[in-house]
Amino acid sequence: MANPKTPDHIIVISATAAIPHPLTLTEGTTSSSTETGDQNFTTEVNSGDTVQWQIDSTSNISAILDITVSRPFFSQLPSAANQWIGRVGTSNGSKADDTYSIEYNVTGATVPPGNPYTQDPIIKMRT
Repeated sequence: MANPKTPDHIIVISATAAIPHPLTLTEGTTSSSTETGDQNFTTEVNSGDTVQWQIDSTSNISAILDITVSRPFFSQLPSAANQWIGRVGTSNGSKADDTYSIEYNVTGATVPPGNPYTQDPIIKMRT
């Protein structure tokens, strides 16, 4: 998707070979690095917002393999044409929030279960 506009939300992900899971997720000043923090790492969005996921340049993450979100929460599902970016729907049915999954590989990681790893943060509509 070509989008000259700066994304409304940029979520930076990071992991090391020594600690490949859970991810460290950061958006602005909000950060989480615990698996139970998945439920606490919530990105609050408005209808029509764009959300971009990017790998921290100091991370050992070699690739984001997939970002799985649901429709109708997202009107444009995240894709990796040039970067992982998606658009929040304008009609989300009755869903006020939704979990989503980030699947990723970490170079040099040997911690079970091994590559790929998955983390499930939350996205929430502002009210």
